[in-house]
Amino acid sequence: MNKIELKPIGKVILNETTPQRTPRLEHYLIPYYQRGYRWDEENVKALLDDIYNFMKSDEKKYCLQPIVVVPGNDENGHNIWEVIDGQQRLTTLYIIFKHLNKPKYEIIFEKRGKSNDFLTSLSEDNYSDENPDFHFMSEAYKITKEWFEEKTKNDVGFIDDFNSTLTKRVEIIWYQIEELADIANDEERENKKIDVFNRLNIGKIALTDAELIRALLLSKIKYGLNEREAILRQSEMSAEWHRMEQELRNEEFWYFLNNTSLEETSSTVEFIFKLISSNSPKRYSTYLWFEKEIKADNLDEEKINAQRLWNTTKEYFSKLKYWFNDNSLYHHLGFKFILENNPLKTVRTCIDNSQCSKSEFKQWAIDQVIEKMKGIDLDRINYDEHKPQVKQVFMLHNILSVMNTAQKGSSRFSFEQYKKVEIEGGSWSIEHIHAQQTKEMKEERAIRKWLEETYNAVKNIKDSDFENEDILNEYD
Repeated sequence: MNKIELKPIGKVILNETTPQRTPRLEHYLIPYYQRGYRWDEENVKALLDDIYNFMKSDEKKYCLQPIVVVPGNDENGHNIWEVIDGQQRLTTLYIIFKHLNKPKYEIIFEKRGKSNDFLTSLSEDNYSDENPDFHFMSEAYKITKEWFEEKTKNDVGFIDDFNSTLTKRVEIIWYQIEELADIANDEERENKKIDVFNRLNIGKIALTDAELIRALLLSKIKYGLNEREAILRQSEMSAEWHRMEQELRNEEFWYFLNNTSLEETSSTVEFIFKLISSNSPKRYSTYLWFEKEIKADNLDEEKINAQRLWNTTKEYFSKLKYWFNDNSLYHHLGFKFILENNPLKTVRTCIDNSQCSKSEFKQWAIDQVIEKMKGIDLDRINYDEHKPQVKQVFMLHNILSVMNTAQKGSSRFSFEQYKKVEIEGGSWSIEHIHAQQTKEMKEERAIRKWLEETYNAVKNIKDSDFENEDILNEYD
Protein backbone atom coordinates (compact mmCIF):
# COMPACT_ATOMS: atom_id res chain seq x y z
CA MET A 1 0.00 0.00 0.00
CA ASN A 2 1.19 3.51 -0.73
CA LYS A 3 2.68 5.51 2.11
CA ILE A 4 2.49 9.24 2.67
CA GLU A 5 4.07 11.34 5.40
CA LEU A 6 5.77 14.62 6.19
CA LYS A 7 9.51 14.02 6.26
CA PRO A 8 12.08 16.55 7.55
CA ILE A 9 14.80 17.29 5.00
CA GLY A 10 17.33 15.85 7.45
CA LYS A 11 15.66 12.45 7.05
CA VAL A 12 15.66 12.83 3.28
CA ILE A 13 19.47 12.91 3.55
CA LEU A 14 20.18 10.00 5.91
CA ASN A 15 18.75 6.50 5.74
CA GLU A 16 16.79 5.93 8.96
CA THR A 17 17.33 2.16 8.94
CA THR A 18 21.14 2.29 9.21
CA PRO A 19 22.98 2.54 12.59
CA GLN A 20 23.48 6.07 13.90
CA ARG A 21 27.22 5.49 14.30
CA THR A 22 27.55 4.49 10.62
CA PRO A 23 24.67 6.22 8.85
CA ARG A 24 24.23 5.69 5.14
CA LEU A 25 23.26 8.55 2.86
CA GLU A 26 20.03 8.03 0.96
CA HIS A 27 20.39 7.23 -2.75
CA TYR A 28 17.96 8.63 -5.33
CA LEU A 29 17.73 7.29 -8.87
CA ILE A 30 16.53 9.63 -11.63
CA PRO A 31 15.19 7.20 -14.28
CA TYR A 32 16.14 7.35 -17.95
CA TYR A 33 12.69 8.46 -19.17
CA GLN A 34 12.91 11.82 -17.38
CA ARG A 35 14.49 14.89 -18.90
CA GLY A 36 17.47 16.34 -17.09
CA TYR A 37 17.77 19.19 -14.59
CA ARG A 38 16.09 22.34 -15.94
CA TRP A 39 15.44 24.79 -13.08
CA ASP A 40 16.30 28.37 -13.99
CA GLU A 41 17.15 31.44 -11.89
CA GLU A 42 13.52 32.15 -11.00
CA ASN A 43 12.93 28.62 -9.70
CA VAL A 44 16.16 28.43 -7.69
CA LYS A 45 15.75 31.86 -6.08
CA ALA A 46 12.11 31.15 -5.27
CA LEU A 47 13.10 28.05 -3.28
CA LEU A 48 15.89 29.87 -1.43
CA ASP A 49 13.69 32.89 -0.69
CA ASP A 50 10.82 30.72 0.54
CA ILE A 51 13.09 28.96 3.03
CA TYR A 52 14.65 32.28 4.11
CA ASN A 53 11.26 33.96 4.65
CA PHE A 54 10.11 30.97 6.68
CA MET A 55 13.32 31.12 8.75
CA LYS A 56 12.51 34.72 9.68
CA SER A 57 8.87 33.97 10.51
CA ASP A 58 7.25 32.63 13.67
CA GLU A 59 5.98 29.48 11.95
CA LYS A 60 7.24 26.18 13.33
CA LYS A 61 7.22 24.11 10.15
CA TYR A 62 7.46 24.77 6.43
CA CYS A 63 6.39 22.26 3.82
CA LEU A 64 7.85 21.79 0.34
CA GLN A 65 5.89 20.27 -2.53
CA PRO A 66 5.72 16.47 -2.75
CA ILE A 67 8.28 14.09 -4.07
CA VAL A 68 6.98 10.79 -5.39
CA VAL A 69 9.26 7.77 -5.02
CA VAL A 70 9.23 4.01 -5.57
CA PRO A 71 11.34 1.88 -3.18
CA GLY A 72 13.95 -0.48 -4.57
CA ASN A 73 17.42 -1.92 -4.03
CA ASP A 74 20.72 -1.53 -5.83
CA GLU A 75 23.00 -4.40 -6.89
CA ASN A 76 24.42 -4.58 -3.35
CA GLY A 77 21.00 -4.83 -1.72
CA HIS A 78 21.11 -1.27 -0.41
CA ASN A 79 17.97 0.83 -0.31
CA ILE A 80 17.48 3.16 -3.29
CA TRP A 81 14.58 5.44 -4.19
CA GLU A 82 13.45 5.82 -7.78
CA VAL A 83 12.18 9.39 -8.16
CA ILE A 84 8.94 9.60 -10.17
CA ASP A 85 8.37 13.28 -9.37
CA GLY A 86 10.62 15.78 -7.59
CA GLN A 87 13.92 15.60 -9.48
CA GLN A 88 14.19 19.38 -9.80
CA ARG A 89 13.68 20.04 -6.07
CA LEU A 90 16.00 17.23 -4.97
CA THR A 91 18.78 18.37 -7.31
CA THR A 92 18.45 22.01 -6.22
CA LEU A 93 18.54 21.01 -2.54
CA TYR A 94 21.66 18.97 -3.31
CA ILE A 95 23.32 22.07 -4.79
CA ILE A 96 22.28 24.11 -1.74
CA PHE A 97 23.90 21.55 0.57
CA LYS A 98 27.14 21.83 -1.43
CA HIS A 99 27.27 25.51 -0.43
CA LEU A 100 26.50 24.62 3.18
CA ASN A 101 29.35 22.09 3.19
CA LYS A 102 27.05 19.58 4.85
CA PRO A 103 26.32 15.88 4.19
CA LYS A 104 24.00 15.33 1.26
CA TYR A 105 22.27 12.38 -0.34
CA GLU A 106 23.43 10.70 -3.54
CA ILE A 107 21.70 11.41 -6.86
CA ILE A 108 22.16 8.88 -9.66
CA PHE A 109 21.10 9.79 -13.19
CA GLU A 110 20.26 6.56 -14.97
CA LYS A 111 22.12 6.29 -18.30
CA ARG A 112 23.58 9.78 -17.80
CA GLY A 113 26.81 8.97 -15.99
CA LYS A 114 28.47 12.25 -16.98
CA SER A 115 25.74 14.17 -15.16
CA ASN A 116 26.45 12.13 -12.01
CA ASP A 117 30.12 13.03 -12.11
CA PHE A 118 29.49 16.68 -12.95
CA LEU A 119 26.98 17.22 -10.13
CA THR A 120 29.29 15.56 -7.59
CA SER A 121 32.29 17.72 -8.56
CA LEU A 122 30.29 20.90 -9.17
CA SER A 123 32.11 24.06 -8.06
CA GLU A 124 32.78 27.59 -9.25
CA ASP A 125 35.84 26.29 -11.10
CA ASN A 126 34.08 23.85 -13.41
CA TYR A 127 31.13 25.68 -14.95
CA SER A 128 30.20 24.08 -18.27
CA ASP A 129 27.73 24.42 -21.15
CA GLU A 130 28.65 21.08 -22.69
CA ASN A 131 25.05 19.85 -22.44
CA PRO A 132 21.75 21.11 -20.94
CA ASP A 133 22.31 19.27 -17.64
CA PHE A 134 25.72 20.86 -17.15
CA HIS A 135 24.44 24.31 -18.10
CA PHE A 136 21.49 24.41 -15.69
CA MET A 137 23.47 22.81 -12.85
CA SER A 138 26.24 25.39 -13.33
CA GLU A 139 23.76 28.25 -13.36
CA ALA A 140 22.00 26.95 -10.25
CA TYR A 141 25.33 26.68 -8.44
CA LYS A 142 26.28 30.23 -9.45
CA ILE A 143 22.89 31.65 -8.41
CA THR A 144 23.02 29.84 -5.06
CA LYS A 145 26.59 30.98 -4.41
CA GLU A 146 25.68 34.64 -5.04
CA TRP A 147 22.56 34.32 -2.88
CA PHE A 148 24.52 33.00 0.10
CA GLU A 149 27.27 35.60 -0.35
CA GLU A 150 24.67 38.36 -0.11
CA LYS A 151 23.01 36.87 2.99
CA THR A 152 26.28 36.26 4.88
CA LYS A 153 27.69 39.79 4.44
CA ASN A 154 26.38 40.99 7.77
CA ASP A 155 25.56 37.68 9.45
CA VAL A 156 28.44 35.31 10.14
CA GLY A 157 26.09 32.73 11.66
CA PHE A 158 23.72 32.68 8.72
CA ILE A 159 25.01 29.42 7.20
CA ASP A 160 24.52 27.45 10.43
CA ASP A 161 21.07 28.97 11.03
CA PHE A 162 19.98 28.24 7.47
CA ASN A 163 21.23 24.65 7.63
CA SER A 164 19.50 24.04 10.96
CA THR A 165 16.24 25.43 9.60
CA LEU A 166 16.47 23.44 6.39
CA THR A 167 17.27 20.07 7.95
CA LYS A 168 15.07 20.25 11.06
CA ARG A 169 12.10 22.53 10.35
CA VAL A 170 11.59 22.27 6.60
CA GLU A 171 9.63 19.18 5.60
CA ILE A 172 8.69 17.57 2.33
CA ILE A 173 5.54 15.61 1.48
CA TRP A 174 6.95 12.12 0.97
CA TYR A 175 4.70 10.00 -1.29
CA GLN A 176 5.96 6.43 -1.44
CA ILE A 177 4.26 4.25 -4.08
CA GLU A 178 4.58 0.71 -2.74
CA GLU A 179 2.15 -0.83 -5.23
CA LEU A 180 4.52 -0.19 -8.14
CA ALA A 181 7.37 -1.92 -6.35
CA ASP A 182 5.12 -4.96 -5.80
CA ILE A 183 4.54 -5.57 -9.54
CA ALA A 184 6.54 -8.70 -10.41
CA ASN A 185 6.68 -8.24 -14.19
CA ASP A 186 9.55 -5.87 -15.03
CA GLU A 187 7.97 -4.50 -18.22
CA GLU A 188 4.59 -3.92 -16.59
CA ARG A 189 6.21 -2.23 -13.59
CA GLU A 190 8.26 0.05 -15.86
CA ASN A 191 5.20 1.01 -17.92
CA LYS A 192 3.24 1.84 -14.76
CA LYS A 193 6.04 4.09 -13.53
CA ILE A 194 6.12 5.92 -16.85
CA ASP A 195 2.32 6.34 -16.75
CA VAL A 196 2.53 7.98 -13.31
CA PHE A 197 5.42 10.19 -14.43
CA ASN A 198 3.55 11.32 -17.56
CA ARG A 199 0.46 12.22 -15.56
CA LEU A 200 2.41 14.27 -13.03
CA ASN A 201 4.86 15.96 -15.38
CA ILE A 202 4.05 15.92 -19.08
CA GLY A 203 0.37 16.57 -18.40
CA LYS A 204 1.27 19.20 -15.78
CA ILE A 205 -1.21 17.61 -13.37
CA ALA A 206 0.21 18.15 -9.89
CA LEU A 207 -0.77 15.99 -6.96
CA THR A 208 -3.85 17.53 -5.39
CA ASP A 209 -4.78 17.81 -1.73
CA ALA A 210 -7.52 15.24 -2.37
CA GLU A 211 -5.12 12.64 -3.77
CA LEU A 212 -2.72 13.13 -0.88
CA ILE A 213 -5.51 12.93 1.70
CA ARG A 214 -6.90 9.80 0.09
CA ALA A 215 -3.50 8.10 0.26
CA LEU A 216 -3.14 9.23 3.88
CA LEU A 217 -6.55 7.88 4.94
CA LEU A 218 -6.15 4.58 3.10
CA SER A 219 -2.76 4.01 4.70
CA LYS A 220 -4.08 4.65 8.23
CA ILE A 221 -7.45 2.85 8.31
CA LYS A 222 -5.91 -0.58 7.56
CA TYR A 223 -3.75 -0.69 10.69
CA GLY A 224 -4.31 -3.81 12.82
CA LEU A 225 -6.24 -5.67 10.09
CA ASN A 226 -5.12 -8.81 8.30
CA GLU A 227 -4.53 -8.61 4.56
CA ARG A 228 -8.07 -9.64 3.58
CA GLU A 229 -9.71 -7.28 6.09
CA ALA A 230 -7.44 -4.42 5.00
CA ILE A 231 -8.34 -4.91 1.33
CA LEU A 232 -12.06 -5.00 2.15
CA ARG A 233 -11.87 -1.87 4.32
CA GLN A 234 -9.91 0.08 1.74
CA SER A 235 -12.23 -1.08 -1.05
CA GLU A 236 -15.22 0.07 1.00
CA MET A 237 -13.71 3.51 1.50
CA SER A 238 -12.76 3.77 -2.17
CA ALA A 239 -16.34 2.91 -3.18
CA GLU A 240 -17.72 5.55 -0.80
CA TRP A 241 -15.25 8.08 -2.19
CA HIS A 242 -16.24 7.25 -5.79
CA ARG A 243 -19.95 7.60 -5.03
CA MET A 244 -19.50 11.06 -3.46
CA GLU A 245 -17.18 12.15 -6.26
CA GLN A 246 -19.69 11.15 -8.94
CA GLU A 247 -22.73 12.66 -7.21
CA LEU A 248 -20.96 15.98 -6.69
CA ARG A 249 -20.19 15.96 -10.42
CA ASN A 250 -23.90 16.39 -11.04
CA GLU A 251 -23.76 19.94 -12.40
CA GLU A 252 -26.97 21.04 -10.68
CA PHE A 253 -25.59 19.81 -7.34
CA TRP A 254 -22.13 21.35 -7.85
CA TYR A 255 -23.31 24.80 -8.95
CA PHE A 256 -25.93 24.93 -6.20
CA LEU A 257 -22.96 25.02 -3.80
CA ASN A 258 -20.11 26.49 -5.85
CA ASN A 259 -19.23 29.52 -7.92
CA THR A 260 -16.21 27.77 -9.48
CA SER A 261 -16.03 25.82 -12.73
CA LEU A 262 -16.67 22.08 -12.43
CA GLU A 263 -14.56 21.45 -15.53
CA GLU A 264 -11.49 22.85 -13.75
CA THR A 265 -12.10 20.79 -10.60
CA SER A 266 -9.98 17.63 -10.48
CA SER A 267 -11.69 16.26 -7.36
CA THR A 268 -15.09 17.35 -6.08
CA VAL A 269 -14.53 15.59 -2.74
CA GLU A 270 -11.75 18.09 -2.08
CA PHE A 271 -14.50 20.71 -1.62
CA ILE A 272 -15.72 18.76 1.43
CA PHE A 273 -12.19 18.39 2.77
CA LYS A 274 -11.79 22.17 2.57
CA LEU A 275 -15.07 22.64 4.42
CA ILE A 276 -13.85 20.39 7.21
CA SER A 277 -10.41 21.96 7.54
CA SER A 278 -11.53 25.60 7.16
CA ASN A 279 -7.96 26.22 6.14
CA SER A 280 -6.05 28.82 4.16
CA PRO A 281 -5.99 28.74 0.34
CA LYS A 282 -2.25 27.97 0.33
CA ARG A 283 -1.20 24.96 -1.70
CA TYR A 284 -1.45 21.68 0.23
CA SER A 285 -2.76 23.46 3.34
CA THR A 286 -5.79 21.13 3.43
CA TYR A 287 -3.63 18.01 3.31
CA LEU A 288 -1.34 19.41 6.01
CA TRP A 289 -4.36 20.06 8.25
CA PHE A 290 -5.54 16.45 7.84
CA GLU A 291 -2.03 15.13 8.45
CA LYS A 292 -1.80 17.12 11.68
CA GLU A 293 -5.26 16.00 12.86
CA ILE A 294 -4.45 12.33 12.25
CA LYS A 295 -0.94 12.33 13.74
CA ALA A 296 -0.82 10.70 17.19
CA ASP A 297 1.54 8.91 19.57
CA ASN A 298 0.66 5.47 18.21
CA LEU A 299 -0.85 3.85 15.11
CA ASP A 300 -4.03 2.79 16.92
CA GLU A 301 -4.89 6.42 17.66
CA GLU A 302 -3.98 7.47 14.13
CA LYS A 303 -6.37 4.84 12.75
CA ILE A 304 -9.16 6.16 15.01
CA ASN A 305 -8.45 9.75 13.96
CA ALA A 306 -8.44 8.83 10.27
CA GLN A 307 -11.75 6.99 10.59
CA ARG A 308 -13.26 9.92 12.49
CA LEU A 309 -12.30 12.35 9.73
CA TRP A 310 -13.65 10.04 7.05
CA ASN A 311 -16.95 9.72 8.96
CA THR A 312 -17.09 13.51 9.15
CA THR A 313 -16.54 13.69 5.39
CA LYS A 314 -19.51 11.38 4.80
CA GLU A 315 -21.67 13.32 7.26
CA TYR A 316 -20.90 16.60 5.48
CA PHE A 317 -21.75 15.04 2.13
CA SER A 318 -25.08 13.71 3.45
CA LYS A 319 -25.92 17.16 4.79
CA LEU A 320 -25.14 18.86 1.46
CA LYS A 321 -27.15 16.26 -0.41
CA TYR A 322 -30.13 16.80 1.90
CA TRP A 323 -30.01 20.55 1.23
CA PHE A 324 -29.89 19.88 -2.50
CA ASN A 325 -32.85 17.49 -2.46
CA ASP A 326 -35.06 19.59 -0.19
CA ASN A 327 -37.03 22.10 -2.26
CA SER A 328 -37.18 24.85 0.38
CA LEU A 329 -33.51 24.63 1.41
CA TYR A 330 -32.35 24.31 -2.19
CA HIS A 331 -33.92 27.62 -3.18
CA HIS A 332 -33.34 29.65 -0.01
CA LEU A 333 -29.74 28.55 0.51
CA GLY A 334 -29.08 28.72 -3.22
CA PHE A 335 -30.06 32.40 -3.18
CA LYS A 336 -27.67 33.01 -0.28
CA PHE A 337 -24.83 31.19 -2.08
CA ILE A 338 -25.32 33.33 -5.20
CA LEU A 339 -24.87 36.57 -3.26
CA GLU A 340 -21.78 35.55 -1.29
CA ASN A 341 -18.26 35.96 -2.70
CA ASN A 342 -16.79 33.11 -0.64
CA PRO A 343 -18.85 29.93 -1.18
CA LEU A 344 -16.65 27.82 1.10
CA LYS A 345 -17.06 30.22 4.00
CA THR A 346 -20.79 30.55 3.34
CA VAL A 347 -21.44 26.82 3.15
CA ARG A 348 -19.36 26.36 6.31
CA THR A 349 -21.52 28.97 8.08
CA CYS A 350 -24.62 27.06 7.00
CA ILE A 351 -23.17 23.80 8.32
CA ASP A 352 -22.37 25.43 11.66
CA ASN A 353 -25.95 26.68 11.93
CA SER A 354 -27.49 23.33 10.96
CA GLN A 355 -26.76 21.72 14.34
CA CYS A 356 -30.45 21.90 15.23
CA SER A 357 -33.74 20.34 14.13
CA LYS A 358 -34.52 20.36 10.42
CA SER A 359 -37.47 22.71 10.89
CA GLU A 360 -35.31 25.16 12.85
CA PHE A 361 -32.65 25.10 10.15
CA LYS A 362 -35.26 25.74 7.46
CA GLN A 363 -36.42 28.75 9.44
CA TRP A 364 -32.81 29.95 9.71
CA ALA A 365 -32.40 29.63 5.92
CA ILE A 366 -35.53 31.72 5.37
CA ASP A 367 -34.31 34.33 7.84
CA GLN A 368 -31.08 34.56 5.82
CA VAL A 369 -33.06 35.49 2.71
CA ILE A 370 -35.02 38.13 4.60
CA GLU A 371 -31.78 39.53 6.05
CA LYS A 372 -30.35 39.86 2.54
CA MET A 373 -33.34 41.95 1.47
CA LYS A 374 -33.42 44.29 4.48
CA GLY A 375 -30.92 46.73 3.03
CA ILE A 376 -33.05 47.48 -0.02
CA ASP A 377 -34.97 50.74 0.40
CA LEU A 378 -37.96 50.72 -1.95
CA ASP A 379 -38.48 54.46 -1.42
CA ARG A 380 -35.07 55.24 -2.91
CA ILE A 381 -34.33 52.41 -5.32
CA ASN A 382 -34.44 53.14 -9.05
CA TYR A 383 -33.56 51.27 -12.21
CA ASP A 384 -30.57 53.38 -13.29
CA GLU A 385 -28.80 54.00 -9.97
CA HIS A 386 -29.48 50.76 -8.10
CA LYS A 387 -29.14 48.01 -10.67
CA PRO A 388 -27.45 45.51 -8.28
CA GLN A 389 -30.32 45.85 -5.80
CA VAL A 390 -32.94 45.64 -8.54
CA LYS A 391 -31.17 42.59 -9.95
CA GLN A 392 -31.18 40.99 -6.49
CA VAL A 393 -34.91 41.55 -6.08
CA PHE A 394 -35.64 40.19 -9.54
CA MET A 395 -33.46 37.18 -8.84
CA LEU A 396 -35.29 36.40 -5.61
CA HIS A 397 -38.65 36.83 -7.33
CA ASN A 398 -37.66 34.32 -9.99
CA ILE A 399 -36.33 31.85 -7.43
CA LEU A 400 -39.46 32.07 -5.28
CA SER A 401 -41.72 31.79 -8.31
CA VAL A 402 -39.94 28.68 -9.52
CA MET A 403 -39.87 27.28 -5.99
CA ASN A 404 -43.63 27.56 -5.70
CA THR A 405 -44.19 25.83 -9.04
CA ALA A 406 -41.58 23.21 -8.11
CA GLN A 407 -43.76 22.24 -5.17
CA LYS A 408 -46.35 21.26 -7.76
CA GLY A 409 -43.89 18.96 -9.53
CA SER A 410 -42.23 21.12 -12.19
CA SER A 411 -38.50 21.87 -12.51
CA ARG A 412 -36.51 23.90 -9.97
CA PHE A 413 -34.55 27.11 -10.46
CA SER A 414 -31.29 26.27 -12.26
CA PHE A 415 -28.36 27.72 -10.34
CA GLU A 416 -26.19 25.81 -12.79
CA GLN A 417 -27.34 27.86 -15.80
CA TYR A 418 -27.06 31.13 -13.90
CA LYS A 419 -23.57 30.51 -12.52
CA LYS A 420 -22.13 29.08 -15.74
CA VAL A 421 -22.78 32.39 -17.48
CA GLU A 422 -21.13 34.31 -14.62
CA ILE A 423 -18.12 31.95 -14.51
CA GLU A 424 -17.54 32.23 -18.26
CA GLY A 425 -17.20 35.99 -17.94
CA GLY A 426 -20.73 36.92 -18.88
CA SER A 427 -23.35 38.62 -16.79
CA TRP A 428 -27.09 38.33 -16.44
CA SER A 429 -28.75 41.65 -17.14
CA ILE A 430 -31.91 42.69 -15.36
CA GLU A 431 -33.78 42.15 -18.62
CA HIS A 432 -32.50 38.56 -18.82
CA ILE A 433 -33.51 37.82 -15.26
CA HIS A 434 -37.01 39.19 -15.73
CA ALA A 435 -37.43 39.30 -19.50
CA GLN A 436 -41.20 38.88 -19.46
CA GLN A 437 -41.55 42.35 -17.91
CA THR A 438 -39.12 44.17 -20.22
CA LYS A 439 -41.57 46.67 -21.72
CA GLU A 440 -43.34 47.55 -18.51
CA MET A 441 -40.06 47.93 -16.61
CA LYS A 442 -39.00 50.86 -18.70
CA GLU A 443 -41.30 53.07 -16.63
CA GLU A 444 -40.26 53.94 -13.09
CA ARG A 445 -43.84 53.65 -11.82
CA ALA A 446 -44.08 50.09 -13.12
CA ILE A 447 -40.74 49.23 -11.53
CA ARG A 448 -41.82 50.63 -8.17
CA LYS A 449 -45.12 48.75 -8.29
CA TRP A 450 -43.40 45.48 -9.11
CA LEU A 451 -40.76 45.97 -6.40
CA GLU A 452 -43.41 46.67 -3.78
CA GLU A 453 -45.29 43.51 -4.72
CA THR A 454 -42.12 41.45 -4.60
CA TYR A 455 -41.01 43.00 -1.30
CA ASN A 456 -44.36 42.14 0.27
CA ALA A 457 -43.98 38.60 -1.01
CA VAL A 458 -40.54 38.35 0.56
CA LYS A 459 -41.83 39.58 3.92
CA ASN A 460 -44.44 36.84 3.85
CA ILE A 461 -42.03 34.00 3.07
CA LYS A 462 -42.37 32.58 6.57
CA ASP A 463 -46.14 32.23 6.37
CA SER A 464 -46.21 30.73 2.89
CA ASP A 465 -43.38 28.34 3.60
CA PHE A 466 -44.88 26.95 6.78
CA GLU A 467 -48.58 27.14 6.04
CA ASN A 468 -48.66 23.34 5.79
CA GLU A 469 -47.43 21.83 9.06
CA ASP A 470 -47.30 18.40 7.46
CA ILE A 471 -44.23 19.54 5.55
CA LEU A 472 -42.40 20.13 8.81
CA ASN A 473 -43.56 16.89 10.33
CA GLU A 474 -42.06 15.05 7.38
CA TYR A 475 -38.53 16.12 8.38
CA ASP A 476 -38.67 16.15 12.19
